[in-house]
Amino acid sequence: MAAQFGGPVRRRWAPSAGRAAEETRHPLVAVAIALPFAVLLSVVFGGWHQVMVQAQSVAAMIGR
Repeated sequence: MAAQFGGPVRRRWAPSAGRAAEETRHPLVAVAIALPFAVLLSVVFGGWHQVMVQAQSVAAMIGR
């Protein structure tokens, strides 16, 4: 794609009218959005088993 050096600047993204540009999403909302996908990927790719193995290793290391 060639660079354009003239004319008005067009922006690809602009904040919506109902939301201020400085407003951000609450961290718990972000977690609620991302957590189901993280769990799904963990189960699909076997990450849950690895978490359990690591937890057992740490438990054995601290003597429980």
